Amino acid sequence: MDNGADTQIRKILGEDGWIMLERNRGKHELQYPLSPIGGRGELLDYCYLGQLARLIAAAPAWELFREMFRDKRQIEDL
Repeated sequence: MDNGADTQIRKILGEDGWIMLERNRGKHELQYPLSPIGGRGELLDYCYLGQLARLIAAAPAWELFREMFRDKRQIEDL
């Protein structure tokens, strides 16, 4: 993912969410040192479902997902 996407993710999730993503990435790197991607996986690989829902419902991405859901409330209900 490019820096523009990383910047958007950080902005949407906030600093606490960003720290959690970085912590998840670091844990993956320690637990799977022989993984071919190491800690260089896409940020979305390290998101929790709640974080993914927030990213989907955010203005920049909502247009890509709106046909899959009745409305943003449906994402929250899931």
